[in-house]
Amino acid sequence: MKLLKKALDISMKKTLVFPHEIYMVLLYSTISIFTTILFWSFLFSNISAMGYQQEFIYLMSMVGLFSDGIGEFFFGLRNLEYLIQKGELDQYLVRPQHPIYLLLLENIPMISILEKLALSILGILLIYVKYNLVCSFSNMIIALIFLICGVVYYQAVFAMISFLALWTENISSLRNLIFQVGNSKQYPISIFPEIIRAIMTYVIPVGLIAYYPTILLLGKEQTIPPIYFLLPVVLFAANGCYKKGIKRYTSNGG
Repeated sequence: MKLLKKALDISMKKTLVFPHEIYMVLLYSTISIFTTILFWSFLFSNISAMGYQQEFIYLMSMVGLFSDGIGEFFFGLRNLEYLIQKGELDQYLVRPQHPIYLLLLENIPMISILEKLALSILGILLIYVKYNLVCSFSNMIIALIFLICGVVYYQAVFAMISFLALWTENISSLRNLIFQVGNSKQYPISIFPEIIRAIMTYVIPVGLIAYYPTILLLGKEQTIPPIYFLLPVVLFAANGCYKKGIKRYTSNGG
C-alpha cells in the first residue's frame, strides 16, 4: 500500500508540472462524450436504432467512459513495447517487486482517471434524472463488479498481446488493432453480425466493459456470458505469457 500511495503522489506531482494538461484531458473527455451523444441523437432522429431506447444508449456511453477510467490503471502496459525496444526494461527487472506491477504503478494517470470517473458518474446521474430511471442498489453493485471484472479481463487480453513484444519487440500494428476494436464499446454488440458479436465477447471482450454492465445496471433480462467467470484462467494465461516471454528478453535496445 505504501508503494501504491507513493506512486499516486508521484503521478499527481508529474501532472501538476504541466497544469494545463488537466484541462486538456477534461476537454478531450468532454468532446468524446459530446460527439458520441450527438451521433446517437442524429441516429435516433432518423431510425429506431435497432430497437434500443435513447436512455440505454446514453447510459452505455457513460458506463463506457467509467470503464475507461478504470482501465487507465493499466496504462503502463502501453509503454512496455517501447521499454523493450530501448532496452530499458532492465530497470524494473532488478527490483524486488514484480516488474509489471512496478510498470503499472509508475504510469498511473491519476488526473485522467479522476476526471473520467467524475464525468461518467455525473452523466449517469443526469440520465437517470432526465429519463426517470430507477436503479436498485443491488443492480448497481452487481453492475460495478461485472464492469471491473470486464475491464480486468480486457486488459489481461491486452497484456498478453503486449507481452508478444518480448519475442518480436514491435507489436504496434496489432496493438493499434486492439485499440480500434476497443472503440466499438460505445455500440450495443447485438447490432453486429453473430461472428462479430462472438469476437467482441470471447476474443477481444469489448462487450464486457460497457454493454453487459449497462444491461445489469438497468436490471434488464438478458443472458450474461459465462466468460466473466474465466477471469482467473485469463490472468493465469497472461502471467504464463509473461514468464515465457521474459526468458526471451535481451537488453539490446539502443
